Order: sequence, then C-alpha cells, then structure tokens
Amino acid sequence: MARVRTRLLALCLGSLLALPLLAQHVPPARLPSTPPPHPTSAEQKRGAPAPPTHDPQPELPPLAAFAHVHSGHDAWLAARSRKQPAPAPGPRPAGAGRYVAAVLVCADCDLDVPALLGLARADVLLLSVPGPFLSAETTAAIERQVLAERLSLVLVLTHARCTTLEPPAPAPKDPIAARVRFARAEAERRRLPLGRCVGAMQRELLLAASDTLAVRAAEDKLRVVPGEIDDRSGAITWLQKPIDELPMPPVK
Repeated sequence: MARVRTRLLALCLGSLLALPLLAQHVPPARLPSTPPPHPTSAEQKRGAPAPPTHDPQPELPPLAAFAHVHSGHDAWLAARSRKQPAPAPGPRPAGAGRYVAAVLVCADCDLDVPALLGLARADVLLLSVPGPFLSAETTAAIERQVLAERLSLVLVLTHARCTTLEPPAPAPKDPIAARVRFARAEAERRRLPLGRCVGAMQRELLLAASDTLAVRAAEDKLRVVPGEIDDRSGAITWLQKPIDELPMPPVK
C-alpha cells in the first residue's frame, strides 16, 4: 500500500513539472479572420480595382466648343426655314470660361451673330471691325481672354455682301482702302473668292501675331476657324475644318 501511494505521488509531481514545458509548445489559438470588404458596385459590374473617380473638366476643348456652336447654328437655320423665332440658346458647355467663343466679324454684317450661332450674347466675345481686318488691339483682346478665361475657340466671319471689301474709290487713301487693295491682290494670287481669302488671311495673321496664341493652337488648346456668312439665308460656310493643321510659322 505504501508503494502504491509513493508511485501516485511521483506521477502527480511529474505532471505538475511537465505542464510549463507543454505550454511552451502549444500553438496559440487562431483568431477568426476579418472578412474581406464587400466589393463596390463598380467592382461587381466591371471588375475594377477601385471605384471610379470623377475628374472635373477644367477647360472646354476647342473641338467641343466648335461642335456646340455648329449645333446651335443648325438649330437657328432649322427655325428660320420653318419661319419660327430663333430658338433659345442651349445650356453652356461644361468647362467654358467667361466666353464660349470669340467672334471676329465684319462691322458691315447686319445679322445678330450670337443668335446666329445659338449662343447667348454674354457667351460671345464679339469683335466687330471693318473687313473684318485684324488689328493689334483686337489680337491683344483675344490673347487676354485666352490667358485669363480659358478661351478655346475663335471664329473669323466674313460675309458675302460686304461693302467694306468693295473696290475703293480712287480718292480715299485710308487704311481700310489700303488693306482692301492688298486683300484683293492676295485673293487673285491664291485664286480664292475675296471673302474666303480674307478669312484665311486673318486667321494666319492672328496666329502669326501672337506667340501665346500660336503655342496654344499647337497644343490643341485653341482653334481659329474662318467662315463666310450668306447674308440672305444666314447659313455659314466653314472655310476650314477645325482639325486642319496650322500654317507654317513665319520666318523671322
């Protein structure tokens, strides 16, 4: 009996001594893993790694500005063909600054040019000058709006029945007469109608007169598009596609 008690006591002492050693080798209990976040609707639909973000349009691309003007003019023509009043201007395109477009137009043109383009008067930088012949002041006004107000589209509009471009009388020797003579000679050299030649010339002159405008045009942040207005119907013939390349820079 004494031997049995001695053995039981030895087993109990051995078990107590072995518990610390066993505790060192038992792995800790695993915590329940955190479930992955539920995918967003964009991930479920398109498998995108992250939800789409909205980047606001900081500037109005010139091609978008031209498309807006073109559609507005088409709406004006459609209303005129149905003998209806001019339609109300559409919403301003996203990204437009103070003006949607600058329009250099002949002062002799007897048409409501903003309405003709489907624009509100406040959305047009209207530069009405004889010819329309570009001047240093006009160039500076356009350049300011390009830099300060993100202007991206300039239209140079001549018109078919332009009395300013009629042959000047022999007596007048004013600046307008001199420019008309030069334009007529250039139109003969280029074999173009006078109005179309004047529009192309003023576009080239505008880009040649301002390094700022030329750089913006080269970066496709500005486009200068000439056109000719039919005085009877109000239809505009665009004399150059807005994607045409710039003329060669002048040699200085």
